[in-house]
Amino acid sequence: MSDYIQILHRVSNRLTSVKEELEIYQIMNDAIKQILPDSYFFISKLQPEDMNFRIIHSFGFDKFLDPIKTLIGKDPFQTDFPFRDLAESKQKLFKTRKLYHAKGGIFEIVNEIINKTVCKTIEKNLGISEVLVISLCVGESYFGGATLFIPEANLESEKRNKEFTLTIETLAAQVSFAINKLRDFQELAKRESELTIANTKLEYQNKEKKKRADELVIAKEEKGKRADELTIANIELEYQNKEKEKRAVELVSANLALKESKVKYKSMFNNMPDVLWSLSYPDFKPLYISKSAKALYGYTAEQFMNDPMLWINTMHPEDKPLADVAISELKRTGESTRSCRIICSDKSVKTIVDRSWLIYENNVPIRVDGITKDYTKGAQADQALIASEKQLKELNATKDKFFSIIAHDLKSPFNSMLGFSDILNENFEDYDTTKQKKFIGLINQELQGTYKLLENLLYWSRSQEGT
Repeated sequence: MSDYIQILHRVSNRLTSVKEELEIYQIMNDAIKQILPDSYFFISKLQPEDMNFRIIHSFGFDKFLDPIKTLIGKDPFQTDFPFRDLAESKQKLFKTRKLYHAKGGIFEIVNEIINKTVCKTIEKNLGISEVLVISLCVGESYFGGATLFIPEANLESEKRNKEFTLTIETLAAQVSFAINKLRDFQELAKRESELTIANTKLEYQNKEKKKRADELVIAKEEKGKRADELTIANIELEYQNKEKEKRAVELVSANLALKESKVKYKSMFNNMPDVLWSLSYPDFKPLYISKSAKALYGYTAEQFMNDPMLWINTMHPEDKPLADVAISELKRTGESTRSCRIICSDKSVKTIVDRSWLIYENNVPIRVDGITKDYTKGAQADQALIASEKQLKELNATKDKFFSIIAHDLKSPFNSMLGFSDILNENFEDYDTTKQKKFIGLINQELQGTYKLLENLLYWSRSQEGT
């Protein structure tokens, strides 16, 4: 299992117990430090009231904050970066949840709000050679992002391969999901607290009602003496009854809000493009599969739930042995990752990446959770890259052989010209004009032939342009 998968698994385990949003960002920072040592990054959040970006957390920048404030003339944490000022294409890009390479560096990510020379100075002082941006969102709902600043020292060690890109995108998806989950739970806790307070007030109001009722009895016994007090008590009772009715309506609204939150939480799973699933262990019977299975496989979640063998039956016949390998790896290590081809309901063939891990209870494995991603385009790109590399090697071999022949053909006439010129140089005074012209003619003849050879080489070189 690759280091990236181990990092993502550790992140997944840590995110299950977070209680504060800052903990989530710290976990993200720890993961990025393992993937890209010595890098920096900050978290920006979209302010819904004015649709402006604002930096809310930074990691690795502490010793640079004062110099940066001096350069830009203000606190970067108090600076607004308008989201609406971004080009529509870039706004859409942020909502795709894809890792974006900001070729324009800091100047591009601040949307040209900060002077370009200042941006270049900051990059130079921090040794930044590359800037990456990944959005934090669920579905089409974008609420912030992480910007990574990569020093030059990391460029050679990190190849920026597809696994790296997929790891950063998966990490961002985990963080996005954890933040939304935490916010939903906090909202539920707030609603429960409001219900408790409302019940306490109702209990208090009922006691007050009884107290006022007793006062009414006393008032009647004392007749006119307490007439004014009775009037006040009636007014207070009327107000309390209205408050009771108001609180009753609030209780109904709170219950409806709780139900809506549960529906929203379930919808978040179903709207993810990746397929989330869970199987019992060790019999591997389906417990849950998200609605996105329909888009990937062509089969509905209900079909998978009703047919436990549908997972295996959709696999390409040549790749079915990989299922046994994956199960063996899962039992041995507790985790498994496999890439295979599937045959969809419409007979089309796709390539998927399937990751799974065991879930334990009291140190005993009770189920298998997993996520399946569509890797069809990535697999096709890998094949095209292999073919292109093979063609390049063949072209280089042909050119190397050609230049070896040319070098040999050029060496022979140059040797002749060097020999003639050495003889002429040493005996020039001893030779008469006729003999001098003879040697000069021989040298000229060799030069003519060499020049013709170079002309042919230049013509061949131009004919190969674009090959």
